[in-house]
Amino acid sequence: MSKKSLFLLFFAAIVVMLTVAGYMDYIQKEKENLEKEMYKDEALFMQKNVAAMVEEKKKATTAIALTLASSDALQNLFADTKELHYKL
Repeated sequence: MSKKSLFLLFFAAIVVMLTVAGYMDYIQKEKENLEKEMYKDEALFMQKNVAAMVEEKKKATTAIALTLASSDALQNLFADTKELHYKL
């Protein structure tokens, strides 16, 4: 082998190694970006679920309050509480 062919072989090996290193770096960055995007999407999904649960809790609490206010149960509850308070 002549010096010229050895030099070309060495040069080709260096180019291949640098290309592989660049590609590996690109793959790593893409993986990190996908993980960040996945976590962001998951956090947004959980935030929407929690907001929906809070809204349902508000509706349920309002329904209970309206039910108690429309019946005598709330007045009886307060009357029983006052009687217990005076007995103590």
